[in-house]
Amino acid sequence: MRKLSLWLLLTSLIVTSSLYGKVLNVVATTPDIAWVASELLQKDGSVTTLLNGYEDAHAVDAVPSFILAASKADVFCFVGVSLEVGWVPKVIEKTANQKIQFGRDGYCDVGASIETLEKPKGPIDRSMGDVHPEGNPHYYASLPDLSKAAEKMAIHFAANLDEAGMVRMQGNLERLKKRLQTKHVELKAKLLEHFGDQLPTLAQYHGNFTYFFKSYGFKLFGNVEETPGVAPSAGAVALKAMDAKKAKVSAVLAVPFNSRSVVEKFAKIAKIPAIIHSDMAQPGRESIKTPLLLQQSLVDTIIDKLPRTHKAHP
Repeated sequence: MRKLSLWLLLTSLIVTSSLYGKVLNVVATTPDIAWVASELLQKDGSVTTLLNGYEDAHAVDAVPSFILAASKADVFCFVGVSLEVGWVPKVIEKTANQKIQFGRDGYCDVGASIETLEKPKGPIDRSMGDVHPEGNPHYYASLPDLSKAAEKMAIHFAANLDEAGMVRMQGNLERLKKRLQTKHVELKAKLLEHFGDQLPTLAQYHGNFTYFFKSYGFKLFGNVEETPGVAPSAGAVALKAMDAKKAKVSAVLAVPFNSRSVVEKFAKIAKIPAIIHSDMAQPGRESIKTPLLLQQSLVDTIIDKLPRTHKAHP
């Protein structure tokens, strides 16, 4: 009986190997990008994420564990748009992994496929704070932009797969794009059912939710920060909050690592709720472990915090 079981196991492994060939080793910087990679490759890939979703991706160090993981990668995918500019170049350089160096198929700058928002005009200097020359890097908070990211990643994966693997991935890509679109349409309808055609005006501490707001049709009042990456003064917060009150802003959003005291002060003066929510998926939290669940949670939280303004016809 044991010999039969062993024979069946070996047969299964041989069949799996012949069906899927070499497994592509992908390393991604964030959970959202890693999730897309996993959905695209399925059994053709093994995907590792360097971050867990609760970190500030701007301010991460090129730690040895990142370098070790990247040294084994066939493809290295990162958000780009200078989000990880302080550490990803160091990780790639220190690996000496030729597959993932700039210009190679394994160097997957996902943000290069995105039509970015908030591109700065004119010369940039350090006095302007944490400004990204290519624009706002937080596109991963938008399902339509995540769909574009999937197309970009598929190109890099295809260069490392055999013909059968490419066919499987193409099917996975089409199914993933459909799922992203379906969820986006579903959530947009839910917002319209609650708020009507005029979605509320919202503020944010930093630019984390710009793409999210735009994708659903929220109006953006602006950021609490005057200078990106620099905590605003008490006076500046008070003035911005009073302007928000005049503009009838409905809520202010911030991610957990933003200054809670500043966000709460802004909300108190403007007399609006503060919504603290991650803009990235977190695999360790069941409610937001994928980008789809994250979007659901964000929309549900906004609806829960803000009053219904759409009056259904009798």
